[in-house]
Amino acid sequence: MPRAALLIPPFLLALLFNKVVLIIEILHQFSFYLEAVALIPQFVLLYRRQKYESWVLLYTIFAGLEVLVRNIPKFMGWRLLLKQDLYGLCAASVQAVVFLGGLVLVMVGRVETARQEGLNEAASKPAFDEEWQAGKFEFQEGAGQQQAKSAAVKS
Repeated sequence: MPRAALLIPPFLLALLFNKVVLIIEILHQFSFYLEAVALIPQFVLLYRRQKYESWVLLYTIFAGLEVLVRNIPKFMGWRLLLKQDLYGLCAASVQAVVFLGGLVLVMVGRVETARQEGLNEAASKPAFDEEWQAGKFEFQEGAGQQQAKSAAVKS
């Protein structure tokens, strides 16, 4: 997903619907709207990779839960926010939809991966903790290397 697709809509929202024309306020609103879509790349990475450390999933879940809990007062007083800060309510709603939708997407991916591993028990699992030692490998000279050596000796 191109970065511009995530950056341009929040910037346009901040530029067009900001009540104050100060650049600081515009950038503050931009960061608020950008936070609504900030978890999309993380969820896409988790879905595509399918095998990842559990702390990565926990970090993503806690980051989304923090935003969701912070927005609970907005959802509780949504009638008042419809009149005062409609765009803030929209950003909070987008944050909730992105988080919950991404969470469902990742869980579906984990279930699919578990099914595939159950069908194919010999699935290769990457071992990131394994250390490779150069002494374990033995290099054999191939025919091309032997010919190059013999040509170097003749000259």
